[in-house]
Amino acid sequence: MERSAPQVQTRSWASLAAASFPDSRSAAYDRQTGMSRLRMKRIHRASALANWENEGGSVPADGRIDSSRLPGSGRTAGPFAVDELAQVTLDSIADAVISTDIDSRIVYMNSAAVELTGWSLRQAADRPLVEVLRIIDATTDPVTPDPARRAMTEDRAVSLAPNCILVRRDGSQVGIEDSAAPIHDRQGRMVGAVIIFRDVRFSHAMVDRMLYLARHDLLTGQPNRFALDEQFDLARRTARRHGWKIGVLFIDIDRFKSVNDRFGHQIGDELLVLVARCLAGCLRETDTLCRYGGDEFVVLLGHIRQAGDAAKVARKLQSCLADADLLPAHALSLSVSIGVSVYPDDGADLGSLLQKADGSMFEGKKDSPLDPVLLPGAP
Repeated sequence: MERSAPQVQTRSWASLAAASFPDSRSAAYDRQTGMSRLRMKRIHRASALANWENEGGSVPADGRIDSSRLPGSGRTAGPFAVDELAQVTLDSIADAVISTDIDSRIVYMNSAAVELTGWSLRQAADRPLVEVLRIIDATTDPVTPDPARRAMTEDRAVSLAPNCILVRRDGSQVGIEDSAAPIHDRQGRMVGAVIIFRDVRFSHAMVDRMLYLARHDLLTGQPNRFALDEQFDLARRTARRHGWKIGVLFIDIDRFKSVNDRFGHQIGDELLVLVARCLAGCLRETDTLCRYGGDEFVVLLGHIRQAGDAAKVARKLQSCLADADLLPAHALSLSVSIGVSVYPDDGADLGSLLQKADGSMFEGKKDSPLDPVLLPGAP
């Protein structure tokens, strides 16, 4: 059955796109999931609709395309005017589009999806989505759940978590972001899902850099609190297995505020870097130095057999910093206060151990201003 031009005039973008999925409609083709932002390139065709182009480079803000503005709109327009326009438009947009049936098996892929996944539609058709769209978490590395199944189960549009990576057919990896939404027919029955995803241009170096920054302090390059939590969990498992203890040292630079006030924050930052470097040089490879915040550092001592071992390390760190001439041009006299706690004697979790060590450190400042370190159990 042919439609006249007036019948296809002022059709919504959603209805034009949905023509590629017979008897289906999807929220994925409205502005909420970004389809209205997609740029449409010149559409070449052999009929009266040849060389139509959206000169603005995007779908109109109201989401509607006036078919009367297309060349040849005064003539009778067949199904090509809707179906083929939607088809070539989906193949012209920059974002990848995959649709699945109710069992999350692939029924359609546009050109961008073919290029990004490395699978042709012929190869991917009727395969489970997770075989073609294999997505892993860049931080933890497990395969993420099927976004189409999640969208259909929750019956709503869903998005991937940040830092997701698509494993292409040839094994290469590319960072992506995506959203998925269920598809319903005109009677409101769920018939499948549509997934829209894009290449966010993450190289392996960029991913590695992101992972590094997620676990390290930007100024000193030392592990941050997140990494400290991870290292403590690992150390605790090892300590339980071997019957060892874990030492926690809470370190505070004395009179650091006066350094900032007198010499400026640039010198203060330089001092923090030098202190971190000096502390790290006095520790074993199995120990962890963390910049906890401001002028505070935390040291995690694994593989110790008695509380006195942690006290000895604390004194060693104090001695190293006292002997170091970190900023000779400014004649700074540097000292640190250190509080000590030991797992499992002083607590079973990192929070309790840090609180105990922090309290010990401040008691040391108050009771011994010239030697501001309290070392429980020290010989």
